[in-house]
Amino acid sequence: MKYIATVTTICLLMVVFIFGLTAGVGSAATIELARGRDGKALVGLKVEGEIVPGDAIKLLGMYQYYGNGAASTIFLLSKGGDVEEAMTMGRLIRTLRLETVAPSDIQLPVPMGVVTPANKDNFICASACFLIYSGGVSRIGDFLVLHRPFFSKNAARNMSDVEQAAAQKQLMAKVRYYLQTMEVDHYYIDKLMSTNSQDGYAVTGNDLVAHPLDIIVPSIEEIILTKCDIVTTRQMDEARKDTTLEGRDKWTKLSEQWVAGMNCKEKQLDSLRAAAWDREHSHVLAEKCKSLGLGPQESQTLIDWFKTPQDARAKSTIEEQQVILQIFSKQDALKNCQADALLDLSLTAITRWRNAPPGASLPPDAGANPFELIELEQRQ
Repeated sequence: MKYIATVTTICLLMVVFIFGLTAGVGSAATIELARGRDGKALVGLKVEGEIVPGDAIKLLGMYQYYGNGAASTIFLLSKGGDVEEAMTMGRLIRTLRLETVAPSDIQLPVPMGVVTPANKDNFICASACFLIYSGGVSRIGDFLVLHRPFFSKNAARNMSDVEQAAAQKQLMAKVRYYLQTMEVDHYYIDKLMSTNSQDGYAVTGNDLVAHPLDIIVPSIEEIILTKCDIVTTRQMDEARKDTTLEGRDKWTKLSEQWVAGMNCKEKQLDSLRAAAWDREHSHVLAEKCKSLGLGPQESQTLIDWFKTPQDARAKSTIEEQQVILQIFSKQDALKNCQADALLDLSLTAITRWRNAPPGASLPPDAGANPFELIELEQRQ
């Protein structure tokens, strides 16, 4: 399904959005638990306002404190902000396998419905916000405005024209590379790079039809396709053309398969998020259970044991077998410790999420672990 903005809305969106790479630190974006229009249903996290340095660690803190279920969908309501911070947030979102939702003129049901902004002027995802939006493993929304990244007047004041041109090229190359790694269609990358910072290109419904953007990104989709039987658009179109009784029966079966495929997709996305949650806490589990870990000599003994032919193992002494059994026992204890620790972390986060008041943000005493922001590009 495509989310197509009205002509009137597109015209309104051509207001100037000039938030780019800022020199100073403004008022950070509000990052809080998002709820549906009824104020009760928990639907994800809301990121609203100007993106500034420090917002990525705040987003990570929300993820760690309230859990991957609370952060499964990131609702974006922003006219832009710091480009570098936005790219860090986008990489974090991709690493954690989260979904992104930009404002849309289509009123969708919860949990994908539009989250009401605190400030109506933020009902947009423009400029640097698009970089965050691009990080989603799946993306929904059509109120998107693109333009080149740029340096603020303050940042450019002490640069010569040669220095500024070189810095601008370097920044544009960095953003282009980022969007390519986020698997954004080249059509949008070219539109972004060809639109100056005093203007803004509003993505249209025709754009989304010709160059799908609000989709599951290709690399993630291929993972899902190894797990799910998906009915293609071509199959549906061909079946629709057959008006015979046999054709109608085929259409009915394909429709059922399509629904099953969509449900499978959602389950697989949930599984990917759960796996990411486990990965992101591997260092915590290692620390909690470090006393049970195998030593270098024990690990090597286990490796050598598995390399030994089965008939040779059968001839091993009782003492050798007892050593192996002790190592296996220790390994099982480590796995059980890690499983218990992970379950405790998950249940604690879920409880915080469920008991949180509307619009809750990160408590002052619950800072994020900066370790998670290291080498994001390598962990996508």
